[in-house]
Amino acid sequence: MSASASPPVRRRLVGSALRRYRENFGLDLEDAARVLDCDRSKISRVETGQRGIRAFELRALLTEYGIDEPRPGRSRCDRPAARRGRLVACPRG
Repeated sequence: MSASASPPVRRRLVGSALRRYRENFGLDLEDAARVLDCDRSKISRVETGQRGIRAFELRALLTEYGIDEPRPGRSRCDRPAARRGRLVACPRG
């Protein structure tokens, strides 16, 4: 990817959501980096969409941020994280 090309939309969306979750949970980049045992620059690059994230790393961060995995038959809006006011994309209606 060239220096002027923007990151793919999906990476930007995932990264910005991770940043909101981290900030809402009251953690800084160093705290998130300790979860993955990596450098804080990696977390920064993931959050800006400049780099992707592996599934197991994503699960580790989401678990640390208190975000539950959806279970079959259960709405994302019914999850405890949504009830505690965490950022969970719930449809309006």
